[in-house]
Amino acid sequence: MSRNPAGKEWEIRDMLRRANSSPDRHGSLRHETFRRLIDLAHSENAGLKILAAGNIRFFLTDFPDLEEAAIDAIYDLCEDSSPKVRVEGYLAITQVSKTQSKWIKRNVDVLVQLLQSEEADEVVVVKKALAEHLDMDPKTTLGVLCDQIIPQNDTADEEELSTRERLRSLVLAFMAGEAKRAICERHAVPGEPVLYEGLFAAIPHLGMKDLQLIIKDLMYALPAFKPGKPNERGSELLQLLLAEKATPALKTDLHVGSKTLVLTMTRPILEICEHITCALQVAPAVDLLQFYCTSLIGKITLQKFQPAEQQWIVCSLARVLGAAEGQRHTPRLVSLRRTIVDACPYLLEVGYPFIYTFT
Repeated sequence: MSRNPAGKEWEIRDMLRRANSSPDRHGSLRHETFRRLIDLAHSENAGLKILAAGNIRFFLTDFPDLEEAAIDAIYDLCEDSSPKVRVEGYLAITQVSKTQSKWIKRNVDVLVQLLQSEEADEVVVVKKALAEHLDMDPKTTLGVLCDQIIPQNDTADEEELSTRERLRSLVLAFMAGEAKRAICERHAVPGEPVLYEGLFAAIPHLGMKDLQLIIKDLMYALPAFKPGKPNERGSELLQLLLAEKATPALKTDLHVGSKTLVLTMTRPILEICEHITCALQVAPAVDLLQFYCTSLIGKITLQKFQPAEQQWIVCSLARVLGAAEGQRHTPRLVSLRRTIVDACPYLLEVGYPFIYTFT
């Protein structure tokens, strides 16, 4: 057995040639070759590690006793000190998933963690690998991606929480960026239940930047959010935003220690809700109208806000009412109309300067 790298490489390549031509796929020659490849993953020589990364997959399905060790060896290559070795490790992960689909979920989880790499060119390779996994198994891959954006209910320390927040943002950016076209055009339907379940579970916990990213840059491009008529997904998103985001945001804005208030937290969320109901028309506008009538247009509440905010509320209310009138009429809409009529004297007084400016 040669001890120098060149001799070892020649020896392993010779074993590979003989193993590949062996009629006994489960024989001792192939088993020993596989074992040697796994050992090479921990060699001190980068070339030998790269040789291992490129060939482990050819033996993976034939020897269950070495399978786990082989997978761990590939993961070790992804953390090697050599950039070339790491990249070969990333590529090997994809090849393993193509060889045996049972490893897809675990491999995607590893690739997601690798998004945190500080080497931009390596992140490109990782993202390409994730995109290939989306094509292989959209349901499983989307499930892993969504798991990463849902906060865990545990008592992690501050450093771990910070790491999770960063990883969540990286995953969201990938889903709304490089993976957007694949998700929206090819994989939204087969992975739809997993995708929406994951996104909706994450929304209550997202900050405004990530919320706008995932809704505007990803969800608006999904089939359920193509402009049309109210549907289940659009309605579910609207209700989620109103209950989990707009309501607590308004409570925060109303308790700021100032004589005249600004919709700092609430307005960006309501603008999204208005777009969903009025522009896309994928959710019942009457649901948003109910929120305005219940929480915003009462005189006592409205007069707490600065004039510009009051005018925005009135104009937004008018747009939402117009959208509701264009959708299916319900007894609730009739009731809300009466509420708005009763509030009209003060609403017109508040909105008059704005209306006058644009007439």
